[in-house]
Amino acid sequence: MSRRTFGARVRVLASVLGVAALLLPSLVVPVRAADVTFGTTTVKSTYNESITISVPFTAGVKVERVELWLRFPDTIGPYINVITAPPGDWPSTLTYLLDLTGGNHLVPNTTLEATWAAYPAAAGDPVLSSTQTVHYTNTTHN
Repeated sequence: MSRRTFGARVRVLASVLGVAALLLPSLVVPVRAADVTFGTTTVKSTYNESITISVPFTAGVKVERVELWLRFPDTIGPYINVITAPPGDWPSTLTYLLDLTGGNHLVPNTTLEATWAAYPAAAGDPVLSSTQTVHYTNTTHN
């Protein structure tokens, strides 16, 4: 192959790759927050037993993972809980049970924050719910 032919092929290949690079972003369909939605988070707590946190959830795209982020007072970051969601069964209600029996005691009047996060398979960043403040009280005196 002559130098001239090789150079021409390199230029054609560079042109094809350049066009592909320009078109690639338009081929990737971004996940919009509207494709994944969280309803209003509800919380039910029973002193010295559990805190149940639930949220209505709808996904118009495949979801790779769902998490519940719990932030406790004076912590650096959230405690991340992976939630098992029914595959492809949307809409659905996601639920997490924080067991407070045995050695898992939580002091009354503790305020924590709960945020749901869904990771669509086509995107890297999670879609987040609004943050719900949970005030854990001693329900035996209510």
